[in-house]
Amino acid sequence: MKSTLFYFALLTSFWSASQTLTISDNSTREKLGSVILSDKNNKVVSSNNNGTVDISVLDKNGEISVYHPSHSLYVLSDT
Repeated sequence: MKSTLFYFALLTSFWSASQTLTISDNSTREKLGSVILSDKNNKVVSSNNNGTVDISVLDKNGEISVYHPSHSLYVLSDT
């Protein structure tokens, strides 16, 4: 399995005022498209081919699950 996604940008932006994230591979720094993020209410958004995703529709008062076919599931939490 490929290395885990690079979540530093995701985590930083998750709690900041920004609502747009860029998701990239941890080892190659390649931007990843088709990354799915979902909240506890099953609202779903996905990253475009440039790895950019707008999370403004997601509920940030709980966990956000991050999925990609070539990577492990990752769960972000506000706790």
